[in-house]
Amino acid sequence: MADLDFEQTHYIPPGDLLALASIFANRGLIYYSMAQLNQAEISMQQAISISEAANARWIMMRQVGNMGMIAFARGDLRKAILYIDHQISLAQQFGDQHELLLAKGNHGAALLYLGQYQAAMKEIKECQEAFKAAGLTELLIGATLDLAMCLLNLGDKERSYALTEEAFELAQNTDFQGLQIIAMRHLALHKPPDEAREILAKALDLAKKIDREMDIAGCMMSMIPTTSLWQEKAVLWKEAANIIESMGASAWLDGHSITNPPWILATT
Repeated sequence: MADLDFEQTHYIPPGDLLALASIFANRGLIYYSMAQLNQAEISMQQAISISEAANARWIMMRQVGNMGMIAFARGDLRKAILYIDHQISLAQQFGDQHELLLAKGNHGAALLYLGQYQAAMKEIKECQEAFKAAGLTELLIGATLDLAMCLLNLGDKERSYALTEEAFELAQNTDFQGLQIIAMRHLALHKPPDEAREILAKALDLAKKIDREMDIAGCMMSMIPTTSLWQEKAVLWKEAANIIESMGASAWLDGHSITNPPWILATT
């Protein structure tokens, strides 16, 4: 972060709006990777404003997409959809099929987390097929897990479990550790409490090892239903909620409690 500050102060010529927008966008992505979502949103919004002032709409397209993911990580799903819709519009204007595909996948995921399972499944399925055809394995794994979650919520447990296992195997074979954690969280949904807890404990250990704050909180929230001990539930809730609030993602907690913990999206 200090390098970006130094570059902004010493190397960017006055009036070079594109370079300045790039600095703010990169700063936003760094804050995002550090799970400092409030700062990430502020920096990315500055980047968008500067790009808009410079009429650099192609550059703004990616910044708007990143802002959508920051809003998503914060749990502000409706704001995320607004930014993703803008990203889709810009990608269509510029004919950027890769960016359009990314945006549509994120749009489907947002619909999933808003409980619009049928609409989400249609979008996610289309993206899953496109990711597979393009050899985009990391994106394919994420879309497959989203599709599995749609099916689970629509009552098709058998197909959901099969897709979850498929995604987990892909994640293991390609060594995407973050996706392995998410896949294990999904697998736990299909298991009895004792087995689910064992899977989630492994996922939690891996999340701590690679320092994925949202996954740490997500694993803890998922572990709450696996124990009958109220004190243990309370400890898990408190620790997870503290992480979520410190990240600037407290919207995930709205409408939830120890007896109804949230399923938290992991994007950080």
